[in-house]
Amino acid sequence: MMFSIDRLRHVVQTCPIIDNHAHNLLRPPQLLASDFLTITTKAHGAALEDTPMFLAHIRANKQLRQLYGLSADADWDAIPQKGIELLSTDADALTKKCLEGTQTILIDDGLGSASNFEPYDWHNKFTKSPCKRIVRIETIASTILAALHQHGKLPIGIAIADEEACSLTWVAFITAFEHAIISAICRRLQESRA
Repeated sequence: MMFSIDRLRHVVQTCPIIDNHAHNLLRPPQLLASDFLTITTKAHGAALEDTPMFLAHIRANKQLRQLYGLSADADWDAIPQKGIELLSTDADALTKKCLEGTQTILIDDGLGSASNFEPYDWHNKFTKSPCKRIVRIETIASTILAALHQHGKLPIGIAIADEEACSLTWVAFITAFEHAIISAICRRLQESRA
């Protein structure tokens, strides 16, 4: 078999792009309200001020100028301004441009409040194949514990010595948790058959 740079280029350019661990996109109001510097770092507060000196920021600076159609010499201040303009006028067009050529995305939707993020299947309109959800079991557990507490089935301050109360709470939690996991598996099986 003969190998050439042209053949390699063809394979790379035609191979489906699958993002195998992503997170849901923020909805435009939350995206517009967040500090744009956080796109390349998890830093907050005073540490965020150092972000422009890091390689990830420098690379993003170049890529965002290209994405937004800005000149190569546009300064950093022009980038978030253009991003706000594009998000405000047609957020879907910007998302489509960013995800162009993506076959599918495996989305871990277990971060933050669901109301701040687009649901995992919302992303389907930007990919060639339906996106899939990565079920984050610790988020399911946290949601169940919060619901049990809200409905008075997980009172704060259960004495650990009160074995009966602890056992009942554990049974309520584990029953709900198992049901949620089984439901997630069944939904996934139904989606794969569709």
